[in-house]
Amino acid sequence: ELDDALAEVHGIKGRLPYQTDNVLRKEINDGSVDYLDLHLSESAQLARYGYLGKIDVALVEACAITEEGNLIPTTSLGNAASYVQQADVVIVEVNTTQPLELEGMHDVYVPLDPPNRLSIPIVHADDRIGTTYIPCTPDKIKYIVPCDIADHTRPLSPIENDKGEVVKTLFVTSFTTKGRARGNAQPQRGYVMRPACVPTWVKASKASEKTDQQLDAVTGATPQADGVQTFTWNFTDQQGKAVPQGNYKVFVEATLYNDSDIIYSGTFSTKGKAENVALTSTITKSDEQHKNMLTNVKAVLK
Repeated sequence: ELDDALAEVHGIKGRLPYQTDNVLRKEINDGSVDYLDLHLSESAQLARYGYLGKIDVALVEACAITEEGNLIPTTSLGNAASYVQQADVVIVEVNTTQPLELEGMHDVYVPLDPPNRLSIPIVHADDRIGTTYIPCTPDKIKYIVPCDIADHTRPLSPIENDKGEVVKTLFVTSFTTKGRARGNAQPQRGYVMRPACVPTWVKASKASEKTDQQLDAVTGATPQADGVQTFTWNFTDQQGKAVPQGNYKVFVEATLYNDSDIIYSGTFSTKGKAENVALTSTITKSDEQHKNMLTNVKAVLK
């Protein structure tokens, strides 16, 4: 989200270690932006060594700040701990759409640098070796910026029969079903807080009639912005029972940004041969800036 906005106004001089935005990619390819392509895990050590130059400011997203000044990360942590460690000034964007229950999920660990590095002391699956927060101090934090912009909702994949009934939802993001709660307020589901959040699925699946336990069964963490997401249907309904032979329709829906919603859909038969399912797409509101957030959507009958 930030890459394309800055790239469109030529606001980036250098970028590392990877990127996934079309606008920025064009700027890199034509030489407008200096680009260092390396593994994410290497960039933190280079920053701590000073190889990348002095870090004046670190801009970090958090869902909360402790009384000691430590930062509770959201779903994006990456190398933030090293950048906060090295920076003179820290600007914290507190995203109020992220649940406070994220506190405790992270295990923030910054290893010693060579030649003093030791083996990472994880020997059991449940070992924790770091902290649940990004270490910071109040004197480093110069600005705190509130933000209520939720992560882009990633694909939902319901299966619908030829009567128009959703027989199974394969995946829905945790924000959509769980939302968040602040203070003593009652938690609200994400689609209630933000009615523009995948509205077609909300209506077709009758999400408002589902219990939290029913939605939990199909809820997962929001996928990362890059990479391939794969969902598989085994011809069963939400209760795990085999569905009747016949025609079914698959939907992949994502809210690109605000009220810009895109849906890919295609019809297939359970009696059909193995082949690609032809998909068509519709978008509720054109959004040039985010139109490539969901691409190369395919459905394959095996």
